[in-house]
Amino acid sequence: LEHSQIGTFHGCARIAPELFPKIVNQSQQDDDDDDADKKKTPVTTITNFKSPTAVAFVNPAGKIVVSRGATKKIVPAAGTDLALSYDGRKLLFTRNDSKIGSDRTIVLYDIDTGHTNDLVHGAVRQPFWSPDDSRVAYLQAQDQKWHVLSFSLNTPQSSTAIYGGAVESLNGWIDNHTLLADDTQLLYWIGDDKPQQTVPLKDIYGDTFRVS
Repeated sequence: LEHSQIGTFHGCARIAPELFPKIVNQSQQDDDDDDADKKKTPVTTITNFKSPTAVAFVNPAGKIVVSRGATKKIVPAAGTDLALSYDGRKLLFTRNDSKIGSDRTIVLYDIDTGHTNDLVHGAVRQPFWSPDDSRVAYLQAQDQKWHVLSFSLNTPQSSTAIYGGAVESLNGWIDNHTLLADDTQLLYWIGDDKPQQTVPLKDIYGDTFRVS
């Protein structure tokens, strides 16, 4: 743990009161303040908390469950890479169409109607909604490398490449025009209206970790 004022901590925390004897040389005023703090009623609620519009998860039976308010629905298909729209009305997920191959389909599930619609088929994964729910970005394998593509929700059959290079993972949208992706070395800000920016992953993780 690094702290800008205290310094660096190493090791693992444990409860050992016998190693930390009570300090008895404090002023009486400090003792009075401690007693007053102990008498205060602890805060038991989180203020300004807003419940998420919807929540999607895979239950122990392998079914996709979507919960919005008091309503819970089971999606009539199995899948991974769950991505809820920001308005909480639609869900994207990736359905595996091959037991031994990499063929998958990005599926759109309408929570209100319960209907599913296949959008993109092939070696695809990790769909993400743009913040305005108008576009979807995803990864598609081409020449054994993963590339970033996107399509408009109105024309899913017309995908366009956003970045010509290869990445390993897509992490979502920063805004309506910028995506965050990474490979084993770099973190990429990929924008369609601004220059690409990169940061070495080692600058974030340090030397202790590596991508594998």
